Amino acid sequence: MHDQVAFAGVSQNGKRFALQVASFSGAHSIKQERFIIYSVDSGEPVAEVTPEELAEEQSWTAFSPDGSMFVVGSPLKLTLYRLP
Repeated sequence: MHDQVAFAGVSQNGKRFALQVASFSGAHSIKQERFIIYSVDSGEPVAEVTPEELAEEQSWTAFSPDGSMFVVGSPLKLTLYRLP
């Protein structure tokens, strides 16, 4: 099965955005998931985040307003990452 890529969010200041890269073991069950954070200015990745616990269907994500932090997780566990 191929990885699927989906939009996962953008910072309020418009400087960073995230893409979800995931593989599924059924219609909605996530087998693997990671998020790649990109700089809008350069188009280059600045960080990669892999949730510690997989969500049942899809992780929740959010940026801080300035794009310096990224939160990812599920109702069971949210993790905050400080981005470079």
